[in-house]
Amino acid sequence: MDKVCSIARAVGVLLAIVAVFTNIPYAATILILLGAIAALNNAPEDSTRVYMITIVLFLIAKSVAVVPTAGATLAAIFTNLDMALIGASLVSVVLGLYARLRADWMPGAAA
Repeated sequence: MDKVCSIARAVGVLLAIVAVFTNIPYAATILILLGAIAALNNAPEDSTRVYMITIVLFLIAKSVAVVPTAGATLAAIFTNLDMALIGASLVSVVLGLYARLRADWMPGAAA
């Protein structure tokens, strides 16, 4: 599973960059799915880091757009990377909720 998650992460980063320069149908959906796959193997303590990076990339993408010449390209790349991290954040939330519910309803189970 480690290799699958690593490959999904690498493909997501490459797609986030390439999608800025070419027209890739459903690029945002693919990025969200790749981010979700990449996050399947994350440890619970990685969730906070994923959330923070998602928020920071969202803010940077909006701010860097004003930079002359390269701003629009960088904003598009950061927005695409943010799409992958949104998928990772979604998986982190679902896995955290699952662990919480399991701990609540199965007291002897490891969370």
